[in-house]
Amino acid sequence: MSDILSLLPTISDDIQLEEFKISRKQPPRNRSQKIFIEDIPDGLPVEDIISHFGSYGNILYSKLFNKTDEEASRGSAIIEFDNNDIAMRATEDLYHDINGSKVIARCLGWRKDL
Repeated sequence: MSDILSLLPTISDDIQLEEFKISRKQPPRNRSQKIFIEDIPDGLPVEDIISHFGSYGNILYSKLFNKTDEEASRGSAIIEFDNNDIAMRATEDLYHDINGSKVIARCLGWRKDL
């Protein structure tokens, strides 16, 4: 046992401590492929919205939110694209003119600090 203890200072002298910095910042999450569209007027056909945003890239999914009892639009929709680059391009401009109506397009699920 004493032989082992006599070796400890020698071993500890040979060990070099390295300093590691640990970042608390979270790794970037996947940016969203979805955009949220708001201020859609009642008379604007869904086909026109799809056609406008489809010009940016392939649309995988779209949903227009309706009022519960009526067929009238609640003025908002979600569109999901093939990838997040398309969603980013589609939301470079906040306002989009579709047949004379201005709608707002924002990315879903994006945090400002990412």
